[in-house]
Amino acid sequence: MVVSAREEASMAGIEILKKGGNAFDAMIATDLALAVVYPSAGNLGGGGFMVYRLNNDSIGSLDYREKAPLK
Repeated sequence: MVVSAREEASMAGIEILKKGGNAFDAMIATDLALAVVYPSAGNLGGGGFMVYRLNNDSIGSLDYREKAPLK
């Protein structure tokens, strides 16, 4: 299942899964498609968090928040 703010972006992620990609591949495809079909969402260059569980049941998280320069 792929869910996003725009059907076109979700379909991009679904196509990646149909071609044998994994959830991370589908996530990136969906995110990049959102940058085109829903640019006001901020996508490319923005920050965020990701929590994931791999198929071996290991879990983790990524913090990719943007940071302002110190000066």
